[in-house]
Amino acid sequence: MKKVSVLISGILAMVLMYPLFLFPQTASADNISAVIDFDTEQESTYERGFRGLNNPLQKGAISFLDDDFIEALKDANTGWSRYGSGTVVGDYNWKLGEPDDEYIAQYRLSSHMYEFVDYRRYVIAKGKEHFKDFYESARLTGTKIIVTVNTFTETPKAVGDLAKYVKDNHIDVEYWQLGNEPYFLNYIGDAGVRPKFYNGANDYLNKAKAFNDEIKQNLPDAKTLIYYAPNPEHATNATIKNYPAPFWDGISFHQYRGNGSTVAEAVVNTNQALAEWEDRIAEYERQSWNGVPMVIPEYGVSTGGMLEGTLYHGIFIAESVLQATKYSNIKFMGGFRAYGGLVTPGNPRFDEAEDAFQDGQSVDTTGWDFDSYSLAPALALKIIDHAINNGNSLWATTVTGGATVNTATGTLPALYAQAYKGDNGINYVTIVNKSDQAHDVAVQEDGNPVTASLTKTYVTSTDPGALNTDSARNTVSIQVSSTSNPVTVPPYSVMRVEWDAERAPEVLPTRLTHAQVTDSGEVTLKWWPLEGVSTYRILYGTSPGTYTDSIVVNNASEYAIAGLANGSTYYFAVYPETSSSVLSNEMSADLTAPAAPVIVKAYPKRNGEIGVEWKTVPKATGYKVKVGTAPGVYTSWIDVGNVAGHKLTGLTNGTTHYVAVSAYNGIGESGNSDELSAIPRSNLPYAPNNLRFQKVDSNSVKLTWDPSYVEVMYDGFEDGSMTDTVKNNVNDLDTVWSVENGTFSIEDHPTRANAKVLQSGASGEHLAVSGNSGWVNYDIEAKFESTDWNQFGGVVARYDSVTDSYYRLIASAYDCSGNYSSTDKYIKLQKVINGNPTGSDLICEPTSHSKMKLRLQVSGSKLSAFLDNVIVGEATDNALSQGQYGVISKNQTTLFDRVAVYKTNTPQGTYHVYRSTVPYPGPGTLVATVNSAPYYEYTDTGLTPGTQYYYRVYAENDQGMSNDYSNIVPVKL
Repeated sequence: MKKVSVLISGILAMVLMYPLFLFPQTASADNISAVIDFDTEQESTYERGFRGLNNPLQKGAISFLDDDFIEALKDANTGWSRYGSGTVVGDYNWKLGEPDDEYIAQYRLSSHMYEFVDYRRYVIAKGKEHFKDFYESARLTGTKIIVTVNTFTETPKAVGDLAKYVKDNHIDVEYWQLGNEPYFLNYIGDAGVRPKFYNGANDYLNKAKAFNDEIKQNLPDAKTLIYYAPNPEHATNATIKNYPAPFWDGISFHQYRGNGSTVAEAVVNTNQALAEWEDRIAEYERQSWNGVPMVIPEYGVSTGGMLEGTLYHGIFIAESVLQATKYSNIKFMGGFRAYGGLVTPGNPRFDEAEDAFQDGQSVDTTGWDFDSYSLAPALALKIIDHAINNGNSLWATTVTGGATVNTATGTLPALYAQAYKGDNGINYVTIVNKSDQAHDVAVQEDGNPVTASLTKTYVTSTDPGALNTDSARNTVSIQVSSTSNPVTVPPYSVMRVEWDAERAPEVLPTRLTHAQVTDSGEVTLKWWPLEGVSTYRILYGTSPGTYTDSIVVNNASEYAIAGLANGSTYYFAVYPETSSSVLSNEMSADLTAPAAPVIVKAYPKRNGEIGVEWKTVPKATGYKVKVGTAPGVYTSWIDVGNVAGHKLTGLTNGTTHYVAVSAYNGIGESGNSDELSAIPRSNLPYAPNNLRFQKVDSNSVKLTWDPSYVEVMYDGFEDGSMTDTVKNNVNDLDTVWSVENGTFSIEDHPTRANAKVLQSGASGEHLAVSGNSGWVNYDIEAKFESTDWNQFGGVVARYDSVTDSYYRLIASAYDCSGNYSSTDKYIKLQKVINGNPTGSDLICEPTSHSKMKLRLQVSGSKLSAFLDNVIVGEATDNALSQGQYGVISKNQTTLFDRVAVYKTNTPQGTYHVYRSTVPYPGPGTLVATVNSAPYYEYTDTGLTPGTQYYYRVYAENDQGMSNDYSNIVPVKL
């Protein structure tokens, strides 16, 4: 909560830009004149920390506690951070602190599945991403917390345990969002394209209520949000409004609008979205209730559109945010993101994280140099955030004069302005100029020109589509200068004008976040560091609100208080030494050992792994997981820290392991929890996905599902051999590569330390295959690169060694007409019969990538080609029905890394169909066991018309039953 003055940084900027102060910019006769006036008699307030950022660090190797990342959030004056940011929440197991492979399998028909697979490797490589790490990051940056819970693949009980963890650790959460974009990802669209976790708005609400109830059972004062569709007039929202028993405390929605075939057209359409923004806010209120609290965590131009990442992207969000601050019921608003926006790695170091994962290691990435920079929208938003998040008061502001800009239906004033009253004694006027014309703007307070010394901070470009890229990082940059009044506002700009208002800065309270018993007679306190404050005073005593002792702390935001009496409860508060009237919140610490935790479950994962989960307890600062192969005899234990789950690895498949958990703090360790057991398996199936239904008659329904794919093989070649690493014990997998043509060798990567690759020969054709000749449907992917793109490299599927026939997905130096290019490459899907390409390319698309990951999916006659998890194209061909996978290269040295294959491990397994009349907790009544052809369907009969039913399906093979179940499908005949 960095609400103390930015005046010092402004003064520093003035000194650095001394020449600009000698020669301030003056008005030009060619500029358009306008007046901005704010009325200090019309003052209103908004939520402190109003503007924040999404924090999707699961997508990369940067961790929550990375020093540069934390400094970037502090420098941007971020008001809040979101845990479970965006789509990545849908595969996340908060207890294990990682994307869960079982959850990922449910996204088989979504483009997100293999993105999630990559993210999972990054998270595991950097040692997980636990809520405790996110919380510490929020403390260090002084940001509030919004939690988005995984309502798609987690259970309500698991989310309830997160609420208990929050309560046990005295964590303040502003709002709990029940899922992320359920309207988009899950129930608007074809079930064959997206995972169908919800079958309409009522189904979403019925299921979300179970999560709401679990949260509030643990945290009665928690405030929950449900999601509205992005178009406020969508039928989904009307359905939500008419829900018979609303249980939520507010609403969330996202907006991504404004695109076109050209930048100019996209700008016009984005202006139209700005013209409609306040009407949309009003419509959302009409579709809920008057004064409904709103949280808008995501906002921007159309994803993937002409303006994404441009300066105008920032202009659009900035003006929308300024408008939103006028609405007291809009509590928080985002727009753009921290990772991949404010902090964009020039070197994301995915390969190094991948290497660590392949080696089975976790690495501390906080010391890695990611060579980061900021995209243009992030810079534009930094400018307004320093005004918005340095206070919570604004003044009614009007703009007179100025140019206009075109919208799709008319025009809009080019200028938008909003004045803010800073807690730091600074007045701010924020200005957005959407036009290509400079303006000379007279800034007035209560009708009188502002005569104080002014500083303006801004971003601008003559091109609304200006981008910051890795090779051109400062196309858009923040500029600072002194200015006279009128203020020259350049074209396509976001500006903050500020001056000393000659009122005393308001010192705000810090927030006490931790009071942990860390040793005998010792409690460690942590609190938000306040900008400009170096000395704090800690107050404490043995009665609430009564403090008999104090300690002064210099240059720190945490402190361990020793000499306390064990067995006693102490109460603590903190304040800046310069202002004793601004006391923090009070926290207490009981200097006794914690109680034993309640172990919730121990369950088999795959390849020598067991998952263990428990409910946390008050006073605990950490937990120990104990394991052995005999009841009550624990031969090893691991200190896992202050978390609620852990994945044990390196265990023996097929052996029963017994586990228990204890809690500890500085006073001592609790007794053990109850004991549970689990048997790690090598070939445990995933639950099926895409469960769907079709009405047969008034009493019957036909259920259909798809088998999920597991990673059956990967080879990173780290062991120096061409022997595949078999996963999930696929017994029909040939584990040794067969070199059919040319040569391959295992070599050190030329630039990455301790990394090995499969390297092809430089001339001629080189083909190596593995797998089984009888395989039909699977996905084959490989990462590869080449330093001499002379012809092609890629992957092979359905290889027939007898006829030398196969499908190949390659990156080629030859274009779609067969002409060589020394600079461009083309992704091609080709059919090879008897060793020769046959007919024209099935797919041919250009690419600018030099290092890439290609994936070829073969499913029946359908062939799908992917480049770096993005689909390139699809084709239909039935010439080749089965065969091995492989890698191929021709006339160039190609380096292959991490070859992986995915297929079902229950091609003719057993499926258990359960039915219930409530979605949770389930599973309900077993109504069928399906273990014969056609395997993936069942018709349930004898149903009662008008009764609400819910179905879910588990998978089973010779190793056991899946831990989780399919998506839950509602049926009402």
